[in-house]
Amino acid sequence: MALAPLVALESLRDHARTTIVGALLAGIPAAVLLFLRQRTAAVGAIVIVAGALARLALLMPAEGMSDDVWRYRFEARTLLHGQNPWRFAASSAELAHLRDDVVWPRVAHADVPCVYPPLAVLVCAAIEAVAPSTRAFRLAFVLADLAVAVLLLRLARGSGRDPALAVVWWLSPLVWIEVAGSGHFEPLAIALALAAFLAQQRAKPCAAGAWLAAAVLVKPLALVLLPCILRRATAWRTIAVTFAVVAAGLAPIVATAGLDGAAGFAARWSANAPVFPALLELANFVKDRLEQSVMAGNHTHETGMRIFALDPEVLARATALVLCGLVGVFVATRRIDRHAKAIALVAFTLVFSPVVQPWYLLWCVAFVALSWSVGTFVWTLTVCVAYHALIPFDAWGIAIEEPLLRGAQFVPVFGLWIVEAFRRDHGVVDARRPSDPQPD
Repeated sequence: MALAPLVALESLRDHARTTIVGALLAGIPAAVLLFLRQRTAAVGAIVIVAGALARLALLMPAEGMSDDVWRYRFEARTLLHGQNPWRFAASSAELAHLRDDVVWPRVAHADVPCVYPPLAVLVCAAIEAVAPSTRAFRLAFVLADLAVAVLLLRLARGSGRDPALAVVWWLSPLVWIEVAGSGHFEPLAIALALAAFLAQQRAKPCAAGAWLAAAVLVKPLALVLLPCILRRATAWRTIAVTFAVVAAGLAPIVATAGLDGAAGFAARWSANAPVFPALLELANFVKDRLEQSVMAGNHTHETGMRIFALDPEVLARATALVLCGLVGVFVATRRIDRHAKAIALVAFTLVFSPVVQPWYLLWCVAFVALSWSVGTFVWTLTVCVAYHALIPFDAWGIAIEEPLLRGAQFVPVFGLWIVEAFRRDHGVVDARRPSDPQPD
């Protein structure tokens, strides 16, 4: 009933507030079903039907919530016409013949070459070749979404966990909005990463590395999961296969076009970041103090010139990268359950990232289904307030992040994480468990 008003809409993006409210209201009975999932067989049937109907409702409008799918289509069209999307930006003269009145006007950041890895673009090209429509893209990624749910069930059974926790993914409003409603390809990368975990569970180190490499070639965030699929005796084989496949996939792009698009994204973008704005403020403060020290004559001319040339944005991003690396090493070297390790690595990578779009949290939804974390689960819900920035952006072309809404999104999450850190042992692996005979 909550999602029924969305079925008649022509565009979810044009009615962003209605879409968000509808999905969140639908998430309330979904949460009830989550906690009732083991009570009766009938509830299990209701869960399956409810998740399917939610996806169907969000597939009905002709246009979804995100404009990324239009970029997917243009990159796919570029590749299908024999051009290199990583070399030429959509606005370049070389691609002028591909511009039409349907896809081209909706392509965002047309001055930046392709930022997506090769496997993602190849999949998009296949979809565009078979069914050139945004709804076809959304439907294709809903199939990947279904694959994620199936893989979660298999992983849960294989590791002795409650298989019903896959309901977390199936009934997540965030999944509904971002996949059926927006057509993001995250489920494809997540499914490939989960296949790597399944291969690791079955003691197939080379297959695990190959599956994870495929996930990286769809979404680079998957690389942080590498420590989670390693076994002591065969770790070198998994690492070698992973990097060999990734290198083979990226080599043609690097050789013919470089990575200008991805480098530009890493250097320019910032959105909905929990920590990065504070690091940027700190970097500006440090530079101001250094410049005052230069003006006071406390440094040589050469040192002063270096200080004035210092870019606070670069300093903040470098600091975020270092912090992320330190926390990642700390988590990766702990002897904890691999699924708990995975969700910690993904969550803390996003915490320090300059860009945290809501669909990035789909990774957290998947791994929460394997290793429960209240704080991370809450973040997959509170991140929906970030959609509010779409409303002023569509009206005035400026994404405004309200401080109160940022607080509503992040304060409960950090608070719950602190409580969990004091009250919960994060699943130390028992080496004698038959399902996972070797500790991480």
